[in-house]
Amino acid sequence: MVQAIFIVFGVPIISKEKLLLEQRTFKVERMGCRWKLIDALRLNILNLFGAFDFFKGRESFLEEIDKMIERVDNEALKLSGGLYSPLKGIEETEETLPTVKLREPEPVTREIKEEDKWVLTGIPGFDKLLRRGIPAGSNIIVAGGPGSGKTIFCLQTLYNAASRGKDCVYLSMEERPERLKGHMLSFGFNVKEISRTEHEILLRASGGGRISLKRIQPVQLARSIEALLEEASGTLPIKIDIVLDFIPEDFNAYLLALDSISAVETAFSGTRRQYRIYIEQLFRYFERLNLTTFIISESLEAPKRFSETGVEEFLADGIIVFYNFAGKTERIRGVEIYKLRGTSHARRIVPMEITDKGIVVYPDNPPLAMPL
Repeated sequence: MVQAIFIVFGVPIISKEKLLLEQRTFKVERMGCRWKLIDALRLNILNLFGAFDFFKGRESFLEEIDKMIERVDNEALKLSGGLYSPLKGIEETEETLPTVKLREPEPVTREIKEEDKWVLTGIPGFDKLLRRGIPAGSNIIVAGGPGSGKTIFCLQTLYNAASRGKDCVYLSMEERPERLKGHMLSFGFNVKEISRTEHEILLRASGGGRISLKRIQPVQLARSIEALLEEASGTLPIKIDIVLDFIPEDFNAYLLALDSISAVETAFSGTRRQYRIYIEQLFRYFERLNLTTFIISESLEAPKRFSETGVEEFLADGIIVFYNFAGKTERIRGVEIYKLRGTSHARRIVPMEITDKGIVVYPDNPPLAMPL
């Protein structure tokens, strides 16, 4: 086909096809600039408000920030024609025409039954703090200091789900499966070992559900991500098999506990920004699986901070905090649902105990006062 040439005073200027290509390129570049501005605004919102303790405890204000971030995401989604990802930019893969290149894994869809849309822990007294339950697919930070009850809470919740026929996974980066099994038996949980490998013990609860207790090295997860950083050009994709390798193939996992995010942060040698992006991608990955996840975080500074970096708490859907106050003569245990998106919940610290059968919460007792 003969190209049409624009001529001014006998001098060829540009072909029609070239002109259309440059017009299209300009439009994409302009959209890319607006996209990057929105993305920068979103990151600044998270980083700015994550840096000041002043905003902690002001749930209504933080909810407004969540809404603001959601509006930014929605605007970027419109600009990109439905291709927007809050963590991805515009990459120029051709010399003449910049293109939007998404590097996220394909969604893994799991249908959630109506009766499974709200997760109940089964822990005596705790579920009374929730209006309906924890929304399925949520990422929940379980924060607190050493010995406050975080591990027991997760094991007890997974056991109660397995007793209802659900398969659950406990990934530990700190404790051996044998020790975790010992914890469960010490509280009288009715589980039977059905298989064992060097790094995993598979249990079956009385209700038929299975619990995989698996130990992984934090460096396994962290180094896998660092290798991807080198080829991501400022973005941070996550391959599906990085996490799925830790879940038994025949499992339709209902709940997953990750112990702990603090160990991952310690093993991660990238920058703080890379770590923040990694954690957000990890959370979004669990969301795509419709997998409700309890992520343990060692925190000595609660309620000022619920994680080592302060990043995870702004990305999580919920935060459950366990306290172990120093009283006049003995320590006092308490628990609080500090944050939970998608449902209403009690907003107070309630007393609890760790008994020989596990955690018991007393929601009707007078709330505990935060020590000064």
